[in-house]
Amino acid sequence: MADVGVLNTAFAAVTAFQLLLAQPSVCRAHWSFTPYETLRQRDESILRYTNLVEIMAPIFDMDFFDELVRLTLYNAHYGWGLDWIWPDLLGYPSDKIAVIDEVCLFHPESARFKRNSLYKVVAPYTAKEEEARRFSEWRFDPNVRASKVW
Repeated sequence: MADVGVLNTAFAAVTAFQLLLAQPSVCRAHWSFTPYETLRQRDESILRYTNLVEIMAPIFDMDFFDELVRLTLYNAHYGWGLDWIWPDLLGYPSDKIAVIDEVCLFHPESARFKRNSLYKVVAPYTAKEEEARRFSEWRFDPNVRASKVW
């Protein structure tokens, strides 16, 4: 994200639309990575309601954070799986989770920048192991995951 204005715009959208969970969209650049096309910036909207927010830059309502998110962070190393757990804990409300298209962030692919990244730290378990632990702990069924991305 370029500057504090981007953050302020994102926070203003969260406040104005009374969102519980949100994120800036992912910029449309060939080197800006997301596995979820639905999170890419769309010029025609200010924000879009969704049911997925990636862990890279979530914005939380503080009550939701204090009551539930904080609990999910216990023993999280990278946080794999939490981007699926958080909307599930909210019950997938149709108007409280959003991608904010008015602003975007660049997300370099971690493999390309591994030497300068959080991912260079050796974790006590693999990403898939961490995700499986989270899903089990929070009783999330990974089989429903694909059907949950709008």
